[in-house]
Amino acid sequence: MSTITVDGSVQVKDDNNNTHTIQGSDFDLDHVSTDHDRQQGPELIYEAIYETDDIEVTLSVAEYPEGAYNSHDLTVGKGSLVADQLSISIQSE
Repeated sequence: MSTITVDGSVQVKDDNNNTHTIQGSDFDLDHVSTDHDRQQGPELIYEAIYETDDIEVTLSVAEYPEGAYNSHDLTVGKGSLVADQLSISIQSE
């Protein structure tokens, strides 16, 4: 497994037009799936959900090839995304 570091922040506006700032360190990523059908080895997917009464944000991070950051995606279930200023790095153990 790898160590994933999430720095920076995300800003989300709730239904009452209040802006919430979520720090990267508030996302506690868990490994949720592995796609073994890739040419450069498995693609590992990690996910974290940050939820309050007013907002819900899901962060998904793809590691591919193994040990390398590939991409991330933010899904806002409650509220709307204002800014994605996350910086993600992956270190192989």
